[in-house]
Parts: sequence; C-alpha cells; structure tokens
Amino acid sequence: MTHFSVPLPPELASRLTTTLADGEAVEFTLRTDVDAALQYADRWLVVTNRRVMVWERPGPGSGRTNGRGNGHTGEAEITLKHVEVSEVQPIVGGGLLVLKMKKGGEIRPLVHYSNSMSARFAEAAKGITQLAKAKPLLLSEDIRSDRCAKCGRLLPDPKERCPFCVDIIQAMGRILLYLKPYAWYTVFTVFITALGTAIQLVPPQLTRTIIDKAIPGKDYHLLAMMVLGFLAVNVTSTLLQIYNGKQLAWLGGRVGTDIRAHVFQSVERLGMNFFDRRHVGQVMARVMNDSGNLQNFLIDGFPFLAQNALLLGGIVFLLMRESVMLTLLIMIPVPLMFIGQYLFWKYVRSLSHKAWNQFALLNNRLHE
Repeated sequence: MTHFSVPLPPELASRLTTTLADGEAVEFTLRTDVDAALQYADRWLVVTNRRVMVWERPGPGSGRTNGRGNGHTGEAEITLKHVEVSEVQPIVGGGLLVLKMKKGGEIRPLVHYSNSMSARFAEAAKGITQLAKAKPLLLSEDIRSDRCAKCGRLLPDPKERCPFCVDIIQAMGRILLYLKPYAWYTVFTVFITALGTAIQLVPPQLTRTIIDKAIPGKDYHLLAMMVLGFLAVNVTSTLLQIYNGKQLAWLGGRVGTDIRAHVFQSVERLGMNFFDRRHVGQVMARVMNDSGNLQNFLIDGFPFLAQNALLLGGIVFLLMRESVMLTLLIMIPVPLMFIGQYLFWKYVRSLSHKAWNQFALLNNRLHE
C-alpha cells in the first residue's frame, strides 16, 4: 500500500486477510466519516487491484442499509473491470464518490464523505480510474491531515500551522527580527524606558522620607527638598515620555513599512493554489489588519510589557530590601492573578479569532 492509505482498524484488517483472493493486492484504504444513512460514522473504502469495496466498522448502528452493493448492510463491492471511470460529486457539506459503469453508463454512488476529506477522495477517484484502465497507480503523497498532530484540533488549513500550537518564544524571536535594522534606536529606546521605570520608583521613597523624617522632625527644609524632588521627578518623567513617544512613532513607521513590504513580497511568491483556497477578503485581512496588529505590538504592546516587567522587578527588589517576609505576604495573590489572566486571555484569544474571521468576511463582501 502507499503512504496515501489510512490503516484499517484491527477487526477490518483481519477481515481483509480472509477476503483477498489469490493474486489480489491492496492498493489503498481510506476512512470516511459519513455512513450510508448520511450520519457521522466510520466507513472504509478498500481498493485492490481487482475490486472496490466499502465496509462498515462492526458495532452498534452498523445495521443500516443503502439498498445497493453485495447484500452487506451499508456496504458495497464492485469489480474494477466493470468500471469505466470514478468521479467525485460535491454536495452540501461534503461530497459523494461515484463510479460510472461501462455497461449502459450507469452512475453508481459508492461512499459519502465530509468536506474535510475532499482532497483525499479526489485522489481516490483518480486512483480508481487509473486501476480501472490498467494504468500505474500514481497518487499524491502531499495530502496532510486536517487535524493537528499535537493537539488534535481541526486545522483552518491543512497546509498551515496550528494556531494553538505555535511556539511563542520562537514567534517572538521572529517578530523581534524586524527591529534588527534599527538596533541602536531600539537599544536607546529600551534604555529610556528603563530610565523612566526607575524614576517611577522614586516617589514612594520621597513619600517615606516625608512621613518618617520631615513631618515628625518638623524639618521644613527637608520637606521643601522632597517637594522639589516630586516636581523634578514629574518633569523628568514627562520629558522622557515625550521623547520616547517621538522615538517610538519614528520607529513604528519604519517597522510598519518593513512589515508590510515583507508581507507583500511573501504574497507575491505564493502559488495560485494559495489564492484558490482563500477568499480575497481573507487575504486582504491578513495583509492589512494582521500587519497593523503586529506593528502595534512592536511599538505599543512590547514596550508596555517591558516597562511593567521592569517596574514589577524594581518593586520586588525594594520590598525585599525592607522585609523578605513582608514581600512574601504581599506576593501571595500574585499566582492567583496570573491564573486569572491566563484564563481570561485564553477566552479573549478565541474571541479574537472570531473577530478576525468576521473582519475577513466583511472584506470579502466589500470586495464583491
């Protein structure tokens, strides 16, 4: 058998060994997910060099009949020498594999399948036609599973990665490569961000000095110095934010241009089969909306995450200097907060996929 085949379950594999005649060899086997009564259930297409057979898996619910075949309930057996050609016919939600017989041109329905198996059964129809005409069996091996091998979810496109199993660290590394041509600007922006974060840690220290020393000791000079310190911190923080905003705006324009140019170049190199499988609106949503989201993440999202991570680290460091026990008590709710954030963003992620699909559908309707 070829790699195109899907292995039979043990009970059908043992039945196959007793069914094959002398000199008969199995060419390929396929599983379908629709039975003779058009209900979701496993059926199996078995193609040898002499026959085409449809078998049901033994078990409850396998006693339906389609009124055709060799007398088995919901099963069929047809000799290849009587077949002229095999075809697939699209129906709502799936397709139907049919055989056109040599005698009288009769069209005989063979097996139904859902849309997720259309590619495999199109190849199966081609293979049956080749065998019926005594030609060599040539089937495409580049037919991938419609489900992710890691998580088992249904893939949006069998030729693409599972969006739920993307390596986040690897994806972040690829995204940050867009900042590589502007390394010095990026480093300086990170430095300004770190400096602004450090300045935000100063006001609590000034407040502590006022409460612990200036007010109890009635030290008005120290109090005035602390007030001037607050003013200096606010002015410096505002100036840093203005400068950093200008830097990020310039960097965002450059990075956004590079991202869109890279996406357009990648789209131009894609084959026609990529565009045949997708609506125009879906491609436009990927090029425009996804590029914009990636740019926003690099310019707004990533600095926000970095700044808050640095701020959290600075707060923990200062608390540890004062009291380790107090720090541990304060950090007790943190794991619960992380768990809540994880569950919340897991829910939001599914909503973002729905929103993206609706945006792609809107673009497609506008294009039409």
